[in-house]
Amino acid sequence: MPSLVIASTAHASDIYINVQSDDPMTGYLSTFNLCADGGNLDSYTHWFTSHWITDYHPGEVFIGWKIDGTGTLFPDQSPCSNFPDRSDIFAQWAAPPPATSYTFTGPNSGAVSTNSSNFTITPVGGGYNGTISIAVSGGGLSSTITKTFTNSSAAQTFTITPTGVGTVTLTPTASPSLGTNPAALSYVSTAAKSLSIGTLSAAAPQATVPSTSTYPVTTVSIADGQGVSISWFASDGTTSMSSPIGISISGSNVSSNASLLTVTTLNNSMAGNYYFKATSDGTTSALKTLTVSAAPAPAPDPVQTNSINNGSTTVSGPIGGGDCTINGNFGSAVTNVSIDGTLLPKTSWNQTSASVTITMPPHDEGTVSIQIFDGQAPLLAPVTYKYLSNPSATSAPSTNSPAGSTSTSGTSTSEGNGAATPTPTPSANPTPPAGNGAATPTPTPSANPTPPAKSDSATSTSTPSAKKEKAVLSYSYNSAKTTGDIKTFLSTLAITPTSKISIAGYAQPTAPSDDLRISKDRAMKLKEAILALYPKVQVEVSANGSKKEALCENSSNRCAVVTILKK
Repeated sequence: MPSLVIASTAHASDIYINVQSDDPMTGYLSTFNLCADGGNLDSYTHWFTSHWITDYHPGEVFIGWKIDGTGTLFPDQSPCSNFPDRSDIFAQWAAPPPATSYTFTGPNSGAVSTNSSNFTITPVGGGYNGTISIAVSGGGLSSTITKTFTNSSAAQTFTITPTGVGTVTLTPTASPSLGTNPAALSYVSTAAKSLSIGTLSAAAPQATVPSTSTYPVTTVSIADGQGVSISWFASDGTTSMSSPIGISISGSNVSSNASLLTVTTLNNSMAGNYYFKATSDGTTSALKTLTVSAAPAPAPDPVQTNSINNGSTTVSGPIGGGDCTINGNFGSAVTNVSIDGTLLPKTSWNQTSASVTITMPPHDEGTVSIQIFDGQAPLLAPVTYKYLSNPSATSAPSTNSPAGSTSTSGTSTSEGNGAATPTPTPSANPTPPAGNGAATPTPTPSANPTPPAKSDSATSTSTPSAKKEKAVLSYSYNSAKTTGDIKTFLSTLAITPTSKISIAGYAQPTAPSDDLRISKDRAMKLKEAILALYPKVQVEVSANGSKKEALCENSSNRCAVVTILKK
């Protein structure tokens, strides 16, 4: 029988002990300070546990100490003064009291084909000699698990591995009887957790730049409310990667075995393949490939098929307004008409295959530019129209047709009071002059002279054309070159040498980086043109890329908007 011997040293107030085992398997000899500086003997549990001899007497329990192994039994943590100098003290062991009951505890659920966590059987009140059997049924299982105890109170554990989905019942029985058997336990075996990602909602299926699309996610045995996170990888599925620039994926919480991943790509996203996995409640999906492609460049405007006849592109009409007919080939529909950049109502023109008749609004005397839009490139050449305050009733208006005629409606009045201007007529019998005898004819007025024109109606007084504080300049596709004359355009604006001007450049959506560059080029070139004419004006420039501007609708957003901020 193994024994433990503790030998005291010179005085009781400072006991040093030898711990010695006569068991060759656990033999150990060393010296420890058991009772330093008087007080009580150190706890048995403390120093036995610290020095690897807790199982020195398996199946027995420590009950105290005896000097030289005989005599009085001193309980654990007795005063050090109980132990005289140079004495040996011996640990005392005894069989534990018998157990009176036992407990049975364990988990209540787990995945099919996966080991459960531990079920535990523990005798209560002392040692137990006997067996405790657990009858297991359900979840594909039908067996009995037996645990044997030899005068022991130590807990014993086991696990189960269901092979099917369902409820597993575990019923304990002790033999010999150990009080009332604990209640049976129920363990629910569920399908293994899983998470799978479906097909991207984009038509390709692939994401374009910029765009928002979604992936459906199907889950199994993952509770509602669990979050879904995203991790990025290299194509091997194991090397972690940082999130791609301009691309994000966010997952909704699991609900009814489903989640939704929302994919957002921004203008700075790069085309290519990206790889990711989704994780929820410790379960991770297979590697998924997200393909991102650049948005296709918009097709340029259709090639221009309409035309305006050769010849003069200047027509005229009264300041009160009227119809102006522009001849040409107009097989494609006219979409808009503007005067000096201001759009006319859609009801302001009529179109045939050979002409467009525009109802001109009233305007101050002066020259304006008519622009016809048909959604084709390049734009049709602008037509110059002169508003006249007093056009001649007898002179034919100018035209842009080869025949040299067109029509403008409205009332034109003759100059003066309507009377003909007198014309001098030589006399039939001239009077010879004095001097050298040479005959010099003397003009004789007509018998019925025409009264002279009134002085206040001999010439018409021109009223300056109204100046605008905002106008739009159109551009060719993918270019900073304007479709009209910049000087003519600027002449319509209320610019003074001390004006403050804002120029906002825009572009038709193509590629994000190109859109920003082109819109900036358009605004900067227009700024240069303005400063060439007005060196002292203040000009603010902004590049807006493909941001939609309502004023640029007729030029597919290829425009610059000029605003007079301060005259």
